[in-house]
Amino acid sequence: REARITGLLEHPNIVPVYALGQDERGMPLLVMKRVEGRSWRQMLKADWEAWREETQEKSERQLLPKALSRHLEIFMQVCQAVAFSHSKGIVHRDLKPENVMIGSFGEVYLLDWGIAVCVDGPSKTLRLADQVNGLAGTPAYMAPEMVYGDLARIDRRTDIYLLGAV
Repeated sequence: REARITGLLEHPNIVPVYALGQDERGMPLLVMKRVEGRSWRQMLKADWEAWREETQEKSERQLLPKALSRHLEIFMQVCQAVAFSHSKGIVHRDLKPENVMIGSFGEVYLLDWGIAVCVDGPSKTLRLADQVNGLAGTPAYMAPEMVYGDLARIDRRTDIYLLGAV
């Protein structure tokens, strides 16, 4: 299911799916682009620690302009991926720094489409937002409609809320 969703989203900030099928034993087979790098969360943590060390050494607090600029650029690329998925009627529902991978050359990829849902019309391959069961997502980033199980209210605004939490 996740591979089908990701396969529908051909965008520079979403890891491409090259093949989906079954191996000779009938087990699921998925071929995606290999991405080497680190998560955005790891980058944020490293920059936060560097900033804390710098501010402990100085009496005034200074922002690290290069780091802030880099993180805003990453955030904008994540927003582009989300806008594209919304144009296809797909809501991610689990946006967080851990689900963003930064490649070795600065490429930004939004990952983990496992709990994504369709919000526009019937879909043969995707679950509709009002068909999901139970609590899903990361508590620190969950939108109110996700927490309260108000499935009818899950829509593009859900991801906008999650982007704000990020």
